Amino acid sequence: MVLCRIFLFSLFIMFSASALAQEKVNIHQTLIWYGGSITRQFENGNAVGLKIERRDFTFPGRKQQLVLPNIYASKKLSNHWKLDVGIWIFTIYQPGNQAFPVRNKQYEWRPYFTLDYKQPVKRGFLNVAVKSEYRGFNAAGVESHFEGAFETYVVRERFLVRYTYPITSNLAARAGEELLLNVAGNRGLGTFDQNRLMTDMVYSLEFKGSKDQLKLHAGYLHWYQPTGIINTYFSHHIITTGVDFVF
Repeated sequence: MVLCRIFLFSLFIMFSASALAQEKVNIHQTLIWYGGSITRQFENGNAVGLKIERRDFTFPGRKQQLVLPNIYASKKLSNHWKLDVGIWIFTIYQPGNQAFPVRNKQYEWRPYFTLDYKQPVKRGFLNVAVKSEYRGFNAAGVESHFEGAFETYVVRERFLVRYTYPITSNLAARAGEELLLNVAGNRGLGTFDQNRLMTDMVYSLEFKGSKDQLKLHAGYLHWYQPTGIINTYFSHHIITTGVDFVF
């Protein structure tokens, strides 16, 4: 618990120093994220899976921003530790609306690995995770993910703290914070990439006579991100929804 407290305090100091340094201009946007995944869980605790996600802007009116397939595998290291590896394959639609339609797309390959620690705490459990991502972007104007791959790149570290509170045997509430920092790359990005505050509810439905599970979740995520203009930030208000099937 001492390490968890140090980690939480460090996140607070790092983000507060950036947030309170000077007055900011916030551009508010609202989105809905839809997600679905299928995971094959093995007896030893290891797993492989596939996840799809789509993000739609509801204000201001814009074309969907991302459609994401994610292929991943996880290995249970102990009762507390888990290692995930995978790759996101992004299609990023440049901002557009009826007046200014989308004119091009940006492709991104994002291999990653995550080290996750889970600790029971009073009435629930705490997750602390560190994710390392290599964001490789294709050249502008190419026609597919395989043209001009990895022309530019960013190495990003993500630090997540999340608490889960079981309400019933099937229903749980979660709340957390994630800080994202750029540590290397050639795209000219600053160190602070974004901060995310999140809360959601997860309902798990177990099928009689099997270990298969259907998980439904819905919640809210606040995504705070630089726009690229000095002291100007996106303040994304996001409704998150998802369906996960584990077998």
